[in-house]
Amino acid sequence: MKKFYLSLVAMFFAALTASAEDFMYEGLAYNIIAFQQVEVTKPTAGYTNLGGDLVIPQAAYNDGTSYDVIYIGEKAFQNCTTITSVTIPGKVESIKKSAFEYCTNLATINFDQNSANLKEIRGWAFQGTAVTSVTIPESVKSIYSGAFEDCPNLTTVKLPNEMEILGSFARCPKLTTINLPEGIEYWGGFQDCISLKSITIPKSVWRLDGFRNTGLTSITIPSNVTEISGGTFAECKNLTTVTIPSTVTTTGSESFRDCTGLTTVNIQNNMIAQNQFNGCTSLKTVNIGSNVNSFYASGQAFGGCPIETLNIGSNKAANIALYSSAKSTLKTLNLTDGVTELPESAFEGCSALTTVTLPSTLDGIGNSAFSGCTKMRELTAKMERPFAIDASVFNGVQQHGYCDLHVPQGSSGRYKSMEVWKEFYVIDEGAAPSYIRGDVNSDGTVDIADVVSVLNIMAEQ
Repeated sequence: MKKFYLSLVAMFFAALTASAEDFMYEGLAYNIIAFQQVEVTKPTAGYTNLGGDLVIPQAAYNDGTSYDVIYIGEKAFQNCTTITSVTIPGKVESIKKSAFEYCTNLATINFDQNSANLKEIRGWAFQGTAVTSVTIPESVKSIYSGAFEDCPNLTTVKLPNEMEILGSFARCPKLTTINLPEGIEYWGGFQDCISLKSITIPKSVWRLDGFRNTGLTSITIPSNVTEISGGTFAECKNLTTVTIPSTVTTTGSESFRDCTGLTTVNIQNNMIAQNQFNGCTSLKTVNIGSNVNSFYASGQAFGGCPIETLNIGSNKAANIALYSSAKSTLKTLNLTDGVTELPESAFEGCSALTTVTLPSTLDGIGNSAFSGCTKMRELTAKMERPFAIDASVFNGVQQHGYCDLHVPQGSSGRYKSMEVWKEFYVIDEGAAPSYIRGDVNSDGTVDIADVVSVLNIMAEQ
C-alpha cells in the first residue's frame, strides 16, 4: 500500500509538471513550477507593453490562488529595450540565463537587500544592459559566466563577502571598482575593462586569469597563487612593474604579452613561458631569481624587449639567445649566486654591454661567452680562485687599458698568473665575494636562521 501511495504522488507531480499552465497577472506571464510557486516567463507573443520601471511582485494570483515568485525565467525579458529599471522581489531564488539580456536601456537594478533567498544569477542574465552600478545581495553565492558582460556604463560592482562562483565582467569599459570576495577561487575575468586600475587578490585564489587589456597600473600576486593562465595580463598597457613570486609553479604563454608600459619584471618562480613578455617594448630591467629551471627556448619570451639590465641567478636563464632583441640593447649584466656556468657563446655579440658581474659560484665559462662585447668597460669577478678559460671567451674585449677587472681581496695574484685573465691590464681587488661565511640560507646575514638551516640539513641526511 505504501509503495502504491508513493507511485500516485509521483504520477501527480509528473502530471502537474507536464500540464503546467501559463497565466497572466498584472501584465506579466507566469509558469507554475510547484505548489504555489511560479517563475516569470516570456509569453508566447512576447512583451509589447513593458516600459520604464518594471516591478516584479512578490506574489502572483490566479483563480484565487497566490503563488510566490521564486524564479525570473530564462530569456524572460530578453531584448525588452523599453525597461529602464527593475525591482527584484525578496523571494526570488534564481535569475536564469539571459533573463534581461540586451535590455539596452535597463540602467538600475534594485535587489531586496534583506532577502536571504537569491542564491544565483545565471549566465548572461544582465549582459548588454545599461546598468551603471550594482550591489549584489549577500545571499548570492554564484554569478555565472557573462552575467554582466558588455555593460558599457557599469562603473562599480559590490559583491557579497563570500562567494563560490564569479563569472566574466568582460568588456565593461567604465568599470573602475570591484571587490573580489574572500572564498572565491576562480572568476571568469575582466577582459577589456580598460578603466579597471587596481584589484586586490583574495587569499583563497590559486589561479589568476582574465585581466587582458585592463587598465591595471600594478598587480600584487600573493603567495597563495600557484598558476598564471595564458594571456592573463596581455595588453595591460598601464602596468609598469611586475613581480612573480616563487610560489607560482605554472605560467601560461603570453601572460604579459604586449604590456607596452612594463619597465621592470622580477621573476622568482620556476619557469618563463612561450611569448610571456613578447612585445613589452618598454621593458628595460629583468631580474631573474635562482628558481628558474624552465625557459621557453625560442627567444620569443622577451621578443621585442629592449632590455638594458639583466640580473640573473639561474643557469637556465644565462644565455642572451633567450632575450631576443636584447642582444643590441643590453648594457649591464649581473650574474648572481645560483649561476655556476656559462654556456658557449652565452653573451656573444652583445654590442652595447659595458658592465658585467660574475658570481662567486661560477666555475666554468664556455668558449666565446663574451666574444664581440667590444664596449665592455667593467668586469667584476667574485670568484676567489680563477679557473682556466679559452682565449675566445673575451675575444674582442679590450683588456689592455679599456676594460678593468675587479677581483676579491687577496686574489689578484692568482688572476695575474692565470692565462687569459692576466691579459687584463688593470686587475684590482675591488670585488667583495658575494658569499658571506656562515650565511647558510643566503639571506645576506648570519643569524639564528642559519643555525636552523644547518639543523634542517643535518636532519635530512
